[in-house]
Amino acid sequence: MRSSAPAHVVIIGGGISGLTAAWQLARRARSAGHRLAITVLEASERLGGQLDSVALMAAGPVIDVGAESLLIRPGEDAEQLLADIGLADELAASSALRAAIHTHGALHPLPTSHVMGIPAGDRALRELIATGLISTHGVQRAQADLTAPASPLVGDVPLGPYLRERIGDELVDLLISPLLAGVYGGHPDQLSLEATLPLLYRLALAGESSIIASSGHLLHPAGDEHGRGGTITPAATELPTPVIAEQPGTSLPSGARMMTLKGGLATLPHVLAEHLRTSHGVQIHTRTPVRRLDRHPETHHNGGRQRWNVVIDGRPGRAIEADAIIVATPAPTASSLVAEHAPAAAAALSDLQHVGITIVSLAFLRSDWPTTPAVSGYLVPAVEGRAVKAVTFSFVKWPHLAAASPELMLVRLSLALPRLAERAAETPPSTDEDLITVAAAELKRTMGVRGRPIAAHITRWHPGLPQYVVGHRDRVRQIRRALAGVPDLAVCGTAYDGVGISACITAAVTAAAQTWGSLNRHDHHSTITRPAVAHASGQSPASEPVTAAAVGPAEAS
Repeated sequence: MRSSAPAHVVIIGGGISGLTAAWQLARRARSAGHRLAITVLEASERLGGQLDSVALMAAGPVIDVGAESLLIRPGEDAEQLLADIGLADELAASSALRAAIHTHGALHPLPTSHVMGIPAGDRALRELIATGLISTHGVQRAQADLTAPASPLVGDVPLGPYLRERIGDELVDLLISPLLAGVYGGHPDQLSLEATLPLLYRLALAGESSIIASSGHLLHPAGDEHGRGGTITPAATELPTPVIAEQPGTSLPSGARMMTLKGGLATLPHVLAEHLRTSHGVQIHTRTPVRRLDRHPETHHNGGRQRWNVVIDGRPGRAIEADAIIVATPAPTASSLVAEHAPAAAAALSDLQHVGITIVSLAFLRSDWPTTPAVSGYLVPAVEGRAVKAVTFSFVKWPHLAAASPELMLVRLSLALPRLAERAAETPPSTDEDLITVAAAELKRTMGVRGRPIAAHITRWHPGLPQYVVGHRDRVRQIRRALAGVPDLAVCGTAYDGVGISACITAAVTAAAQTWGSLNRHDHHSTITRPAVAHASGQSPASEPVTAAAVGPAEAS
C-alpha cells in the first residue's frame, strides 16, 4: 500500500453492531483530523440484522417484526447514538400497563418490583400472593431464602438449580423461567448465573446469603421497605436487556426507559447507514458474504504486519484489502472467519449454542376482540407445554400504534417450537399457515378473539439467540485472550456481553476503540479513497476501485 493511502477498515456484518462500529470509527477519524476508508459488508439483502419493521397492510402502521424495544439509560451509548443521528425525537415510550403471566387458564399481573422475576425484597415477595400467580405455599418456600445460610459459590453455576435451591420450584417455573425465556430463549437450568445475572452472581460470590435481599439492593440501593438496606450500589448498566422477545414488566433501573421508534426500530440502522454514506463516505454493500480472511502475501509498512485480504464468496479472484477488520456477525460465521488466525477464539465461538426464534405478527379488526386487554402482553411458562411463549399486544404496549390505526388490533406472538419438539406426541407447526393457525388459536383461547387475522407476517431468525450457558464469561475471556494476539482483528455482536440492542451498541463502541488504537499504533493517516481490489495473485492495481460489480450490489440509498 502506498504510504499516502489511508488505512482501510472492513466491517463484516451490517446489523446494528457493525453499523455502530463504522459510525464510531468514522467519528473518531474526523475528530482527530485523520482520514480513514471504511467498508461494511452484509451477507443478506438488507441491513439491520434483527431490527426489522414492516407494514402488515398497505395502509397500516409500520410494526417491528424483530426486536421491538430498546432500553435507554441516561448517558449511555445507545442514547448518544440516537442523538447523534437525529432520532432522539423519534423515540416512542411504552405504555404504563404491566404485562402478565398466563397460567392455569388465567392472566396474573407481574409484580411491580423484581429483577428477572426475583422479588426485590421481602415486601415484593409478599405482594406475589395478591397476583394469584404464586401460591401461599410457594411464597413461604421462597421466604426461606431470607434466613437460609449462603449457598457456597466458587464459580459459575446453572441459574435454575441455584435459584430452585434458594427460592423453590414454583417461583422459578411460573415467573423467572418465562422471563428468562423472553430474553434469552433458553431454559434456566442451562443458563449461566454469572452471564445472565452478573450483579447477583457477584453478590452471591462475595457471600451475600439472600438472593431476594440482593435483588432489593439492586433496585433500591438507598434502602427502603423493599430491601434490607442501602449498602450495595449496583452498576445498573450490567442488568440484562431484551432482544427479540421483550422482557415485559421487569422493573427497570432508575432513569431507564423502554422505548421504540415511531417508524419502527429498523429506522435506526437505515438512518445510521445513510449518515455513514453521505457524511463519511462509508461504502456499504449488501448481498456480499465473506468467505474467508487471508493475510496479504506481501508485508507492508504498517509496522511489518501483513494486511488483510477479505475474500468475497462467489466472486473468484476478488478480495478487498484491509488494514483492520471487525467481525460483527453471529457466532457461527465469526468462528469460521477467525479460525485460521485465532483458533482458540474460533473454538470457543463454535461451542456457543443458539435457539431459533419464530415470531408471528398479526393484525385483527378491533371488532373481533370482545374487549381491549388491560395488560401490555403476557408470558407463558414452559410448564404449560404450549407452543406460544410470549404475546405482546402491540396496540396496547405502544400507544402510537393504536393512535395511527384505531380500528386495528396488532399483536405479536413468540413461539417456542422446541417445546413441542421435545414432546414426542406433537409435531411442531412448520408452514406459515400452521404458525398463523397456532397463533390465532392461542388468542381465541386466552382473549376470546373471533375470526381470523386480516394480515400476518412470519419472522424466522436463525441461528437465533446465543445461549449464555454455564461458563459463558470464561469462553468470552478465552476469545479475547486469543484475539489479543491479532490486534487488527476485533469482534462484536450478541455472542459476547449481552443480547440487547443497547448492549450490542456498547460492544461495538468498544470494538471500534480497539481497532482505532491498532491503526494509530501503525500511523495510518492520509486521504480517504476507495479501497483497491486485490486479485488472487495478491497484486492490487490502484486503478481498480471497489464497486458494486466488484463486491456485490450496494444497498439502495
